[in-house]
Order: sequence, then structure tokens, then C-alpha cells
Amino acid sequence: MGFTVAIRRAVRSGRSDGVPIEDLGVGGIPYDMTRDDVLRGNRDLLAFCADVLARQPGGG
Repeated sequence: MGFTVAIRRAVRSGRSDGVPIEDLGVGGIPYDMTRDDVLRGNRDLLAFCADVLARQPGGG
């Protein structure tokens, strides 16, 4: 099984140059990265995402 993820980063310009713009991306599902995420290729993050997707209607 694999995942494809599209990521977009938007930043401000001018006086606020480089400051991220709020409220972009998928909100409402917080996740704190773990040691295994950092050292072992996002192992826990992928399991978390698979679980979230499996609980969606038609996902399991």
C-alpha cells in the first residue's frame, strides 16, 4: 500500500515576508510526529492516516 500526498506551502510577502498563511491544508485532525516518524520513514504517521481513511464511509 502507498500514499501520495500533495503539499502546498503559501507564505506572505512584504513586511510579513516568509510568515505562513493560516488555514491552509486539511484542518481538524491534529497529529504529533513521533520518534518513529522521524527515524523510520513516517511509520506512525502512515498508520494514523491509514486508520483515518479506513474509518471514512466506504474506506474499510
